[in-house]
Amino acid sequence: MAATTADLFHVLSARPLRGRTLLPDDDRSKRDVAVISEGMWTQRFARRETAIGERLVLDGRALTIIGVMPASFDFPIQGDRIQAWVPLTAVDLPSQFVATRGAHFLTIVARLSPQATVAQANAELAAVTTRLATEYPQSNAGRSAHAYALQERVVGDYHSHYSSWSAPSVPFCSSPAATWRTCCWSGGPRGSARWPSDRR
Repeated sequence: MAATTADLFHVLSARPLRGRTLLPDDDRSKRDVAVISEGMWTQRFARRETAIGERLVLDGRALTIIGVMPASFDFPIQGDRIQAWVPLTAVDLPSQFVATRGAHFLTIVARLSPQATVAQANAELAAVTTRLATEYPQSNAGRSAHAYALQERVVGDYHSHYSSWSAPSVPFCSSPAATWRTCCWSGGPRGSARWPSDRR
């Protein structure tokens, strides 16, 4: 299961196979909803159209299914495919990281502005991380953030308008180079953190 801001699907231009994806109000209103994978829809619901609106229990929480993502959507990319996406407020762990600057494991996915380059984004991130290291030396000294083209990182030397900001040191990052950004955390031993989403 992945807990994410609603902008994830918009940033990746991903459309559901059935139903809808998450909306900002799902997070603000702390709605217990989930978008499931096509694999889960097939295996657990026999591809029933009526699966939309049915209840699903994940990690002990009852969620209402609002959409199905096609098998081609596989994000975040990891060993085991994600089977469901829920609002960040649907998980209980993020709050413990809001007041601390020690959660150095977050990754942002962003869509670059048409005129922006990955190099420009990296220059801005360098300025941000330098400032944070000065303001918060205990948690940020010696840490950095780096932007790279997502498709290039995944499939090789392939140009893309998307970037992934590996930001193990930046509790929150804002860059004029990014039009949209989103955060996605996948459940597992790494823990959880809430990262606000911002649209420019």
